[in-house]
Amino acid sequence: MRIRTTLALVGAVVTLAMALTAGSASANRLSLGNNTFRITWSALRFIEEAGFVVGEVRCPVTLEGSFHERTFRKTRGALIGYVTRTNTNVAGCVGGAANFLPESLPWHIRYTSFTGRLPAITGIRVLFEDVEFRTLIAAIECLYSQETVESISGEFFRVGGGQILTFAFDGTTHLEKLIGGPFCPPEGALEGTGESFILGTTSHTFLLLI
Repeated sequence: MRIRTTLALVGAVVTLAMALTAGSASANRLSLGNNTFRITWSALRFIEEAGFVVGEVRCPVTLEGSFHERTFRKTRGALIGYVTRTNTNVAGCVGGAANFLPESLPWHIRYTSFTGRLPAITGIRVLFEDVEFRTLIAAIECLYSQETVESISGEFFRVGGGQILTFAFDGTTHLEKLIGGPFCPPEGALEGTGESFILGTTSHTFLLLI
Protein backbone atom coordinates (compact mmCIF):
# COMPACT_ATOMS: atom_id res chain seq x y z
CA MET A 1 0.00 0.00 0.00
CA ARG A 2 2.83 2.39 0.92
CA ILE A 3 4.59 1.73 -2.39
CA ARG A 4 1.40 2.38 -4.40
CA THR A 5 0.78 5.61 -2.43
CA THR A 6 4.35 6.78 -3.03
CA LEU A 7 4.15 6.02 -6.75
CA ALA A 8 0.84 7.85 -7.00
CA LEU A 9 2.34 10.89 -5.25
CA VAL A 10 5.37 10.90 -7.55
CA GLY A 11 3.09 10.63 -10.58
CA ALA A 12 1.01 13.58 -9.40
CA VAL A 13 4.11 15.72 -8.87
CA VAL A 14 5.45 14.86 -12.34
CA THR A 15 2.08 15.62 -13.93
CA LEU A 16 1.91 19.00 -12.17
CA ALA A 17 5.46 19.86 -13.21
CA MET A 18 4.70 18.97 -16.83
CA ALA A 19 1.54 21.09 -16.75
CA LEU A 20 3.41 24.09 -15.37
CA THR A 21 6.14 23.69 -17.96
CA ALA A 22 3.61 23.43 -20.77
CA GLY A 23 1.77 26.48 -19.45
CA SER A 24 4.98 28.52 -19.37
CA ALA A 25 6.03 27.34 -22.81
CA SER A 26 2.65 28.20 -24.32
CA ALA A 27 2.76 31.76 -22.93
CA ASN A 28 4.40 33.11 -26.08
CA ARG A 29 2.53 36.40 -26.14
CA LEU A 30 2.35 39.45 -23.92
CA SER A 31 -0.87 41.36 -23.34
CA LEU A 32 -1.22 44.98 -22.19
CA GLY A 33 -4.23 46.43 -20.44
CA ASN A 34 -3.87 49.64 -22.47
CA ASN A 35 -1.66 50.48 -25.45
CA THR A 36 -0.79 54.11 -24.60
CA PHE A 37 1.80 55.38 -22.13
CA ARG A 38 3.27 58.46 -20.53
CA ILE A 39 6.60 58.25 -18.69
CA THR A 40 7.71 61.05 -16.38
CA TRP A 41 11.11 61.66 -14.81
CA SER A 42 11.81 64.26 -12.15
CA ALA A 43 15.50 64.09 -13.10
CA LEU A 44 16.52 62.12 -16.20
CA ARG A 45 20.30 62.07 -16.65
CA PHE A 46 21.69 63.22 -20.01
CA ILE A 47 25.25 61.91 -19.77
CA GLU A 48 28.39 62.78 -21.74
CA GLU A 49 31.01 60.03 -21.71
CA ALA A 50 34.52 59.29 -22.89
CA GLY A 51 34.87 55.86 -21.32
CA PHE A 52 33.79 57.52 -18.06
CA VAL A 53 31.28 60.21 -17.15
CA VAL A 54 32.61 63.61 -18.21
CA GLY A 55 29.50 65.68 -17.64
CA GLU A 56 25.78 65.33 -17.08
CA VAL A 57 22.57 67.32 -17.00
CA ARG A 58 19.51 66.28 -14.98
CA CYS A 59 16.13 67.42 -16.27
CA PRO A 60 12.41 66.80 -15.70
CA VAL A 61 11.27 64.88 -18.79
CA THR A 62 8.04 63.43 -20.15
CA LEU A 63 7.77 60.91 -22.98
CA GLU A 64 4.46 59.89 -24.58
CA GLY A 65 3.66 57.16 -27.06
CA SER A 66 1.77 54.00 -27.84
CA PHE A 67 2.14 50.31 -28.60
CA HIS A 68 0.85 49.12 -31.98
CA GLU A 69 -1.21 46.33 -30.46
CA ARG A 70 -2.29 45.43 -26.96
CA THR A 71 -1.09 41.87 -27.62
CA PHE A 72 2.25 40.94 -29.20
CA ARG A 73 4.58 37.97 -29.42
CA LYS A 74 7.85 37.72 -27.52
CA THR A 75 9.88 38.09 -30.72
CA ARG A 76 13.28 39.73 -30.36
CA GLY A 77 13.58 42.82 -32.54
CA ALA A 78 9.84 43.11 -33.24
CA LEU A 79 8.58 46.66 -33.78
CA ILE A 80 5.95 47.12 -31.05
CA GLY A 81 5.37 50.88 -30.78
CA TYR A 82 6.44 54.50 -31.06
CA VAL A 83 7.38 57.44 -28.87
CA THR A 84 5.49 60.33 -30.45
CA ARG A 85 6.09 63.24 -28.08
CA THR A 86 8.83 64.43 -25.74
CA ASN A 87 8.85 67.34 -23.33
CA THR A 88 11.88 68.51 -21.37
CA ASN A 89 11.49 71.20 -18.73
CA VAL A 90 14.71 73.00 -19.63
CA ALA A 91 14.13 75.61 -16.91
CA GLY A 92 14.20 72.80 -14.36
CA CYS A 93 17.49 71.29 -15.56
CA VAL A 94 20.45 71.06 -13.20
CA GLY A 95 24.07 71.13 -14.37
CA GLY A 96 23.34 72.82 -17.69
CA ALA A 97 20.55 72.31 -20.25
CA ALA A 98 19.40 69.42 -22.43
CA ASN A 99 16.55 68.47 -24.71
CA PHE A 100 15.49 65.88 -27.25
CA LEU A 101 15.31 66.94 -30.89
CA PRO A 102 11.63 66.96 -31.94
CA GLU A 103 12.58 66.30 -35.57
CA SER A 104 13.91 62.87 -34.53
CA LEU A 105 10.37 61.75 -33.63
CA PRO A 106 8.75 59.31 -33.81
CA TRP A 107 11.17 56.95 -32.10
CA HIS A 108 10.66 53.26 -32.86
CA ILE A 109 10.26 50.85 -29.93
CA ARG A 110 11.48 47.28 -30.43
CA TYR A 111 10.98 44.35 -28.08
CA THR A 112 14.21 42.76 -26.84
CA SER A 113 13.41 40.28 -24.07
CA PHE A 114 11.65 39.73 -20.77
CA THR A 115 13.32 39.75 -17.36
CA GLY A 116 12.62 37.42 -14.48
CA ARG A 117 11.52 33.80 -14.89
CA LEU A 118 8.39 32.49 -16.55
CA PRO A 119 5.63 32.80 -15.61
CA ALA A 120 6.53 35.47 -13.02
CA ILE A 121 8.31 37.95 -15.29
CA THR A 122 9.52 41.22 -13.77
CA GLY A 123 9.64 43.38 -16.89
CA ILE A 124 10.23 43.71 -20.61
CA ARG A 125 13.36 45.16 -22.15
CA VAL A 126 13.04 47.37 -25.23
CA LEU A 127 15.16 49.43 -27.62
CA PHE A 128 14.34 53.03 -28.55
CA GLU A 129 15.52 53.87 -32.07
CA ASP A 130 16.18 57.27 -33.71
CA VAL A 131 16.87 59.09 -30.43
CA GLU A 132 18.76 62.40 -30.62
CA PHE A 133 19.49 64.85 -27.81
CA ARG A 134 21.40 68.06 -27.28
CA THR A 135 23.32 69.11 -24.17
CA LEU A 136 24.65 72.50 -23.13
CA ILE A 137 27.21 72.36 -20.34
CA ALA A 138 29.47 75.33 -19.48
CA ALA A 139 28.50 77.03 -22.79
CA ILE A 140 29.60 73.96 -24.79
CA GLU A 141 26.83 72.56 -26.98
CA CYS A 142 26.94 68.92 -28.07
CA LEU A 143 24.52 66.86 -30.17
CA TYR A 144 24.28 63.10 -29.78
CA SER A 145 22.56 60.88 -32.33
CA GLN A 146 21.88 57.24 -33.10
CA GLU A 147 22.91 57.54 -36.74
CA THR A 148 25.74 55.02 -36.56
CA VAL A 149 25.40 53.23 -33.21
CA GLU A 150 23.06 50.90 -31.38
CA SER A 151 19.67 51.82 -29.96
CA ILE A 152 19.07 53.21 -26.50
CA SER A 153 17.95 50.40 -24.19
CA GLY A 154 15.51 50.47 -21.31
CA GLU A 155 13.02 48.39 -19.37
CA PHE A 156 9.37 48.55 -18.36
CA PHE A 157 9.22 47.10 -14.83
CA ARG A 158 6.31 44.90 -13.74
CA VAL A 159 5.28 44.29 -10.13
CA GLY A 160 3.80 41.07 -8.77
CA GLY A 161 0.22 42.10 -9.46
CA GLY A 162 1.00 42.63 -13.14
CA GLN A 163 1.08 46.44 -13.20
CA ILE A 164 3.82 48.36 -15.01
CA LEU A 165 4.80 51.09 -12.55
CA THR A 166 8.12 52.36 -13.88
CA PHE A 167 10.41 52.56 -16.89
CA ALA A 168 14.18 53.02 -16.77
CA PHE A 169 16.91 53.96 -19.20
CA ASP A 170 19.90 51.99 -17.92
CA GLY A 171 22.78 53.98 -19.41
CA THR A 172 24.38 50.89 -20.95
CA THR A 173 23.91 51.90 -24.60
CA HIS A 174 25.32 55.04 -26.13
CA LEU A 175 24.75 57.60 -28.84
CA GLU A 176 27.56 59.00 -30.93
CA LYS A 177 28.54 62.67 -31.01
CA LEU A 178 27.11 64.10 -34.21
CA ILE A 179 27.83 67.81 -33.78
CA GLY A 180 30.27 69.46 -31.39
CA GLY A 181 33.87 70.49 -31.13
CA PRO A 182 36.81 68.77 -29.46
CA PHE A 183 35.46 69.60 -26.01
CA CYS A 184 32.37 67.45 -26.60
CA PRO A 185 32.87 63.89 -25.29
CA PRO A 186 32.44 61.23 -28.02
CA GLU A 187 29.37 59.51 -26.54
CA GLY A 188 26.10 60.31 -24.84
CA ALA A 189 23.76 58.15 -22.76
CA LEU A 190 20.49 58.31 -20.84
CA GLU A 191 19.94 57.00 -17.33
CA GLY A 192 17.16 57.19 -14.78
CA THR A 193 13.88 55.66 -13.62
CA GLY A 194 10.56 57.34 -14.35
CA GLU A 195 6.95 56.58 -13.51
CA SER A 196 4.85 54.94 -16.23
CA PHE A 197 1.16 55.75 -16.67
CA ILE A 198 -1.62 55.23 -19.19
CA LEU A 199 -1.64 58.37 -21.35
CA GLY A 200 -4.02 61.01 -20.01
CA THR A 201 -4.50 59.27 -16.65
CA THR A 202 -2.72 58.56 -13.38
CA SER A 203 -3.43 54.83 -13.73
CA HIS A 204 -0.94 52.09 -14.58
CA THR A 205 -1.39 49.52 -17.31
CA PHE A 206 -1.18 45.76 -16.78
CA LEU A 207 1.19 43.34 -18.50
CA LEU A 208 0.13 39.70 -18.67
CA LEU A 209 1.40 36.52 -20.31
CA ILE A 210 -1.13 34.69 -22.44
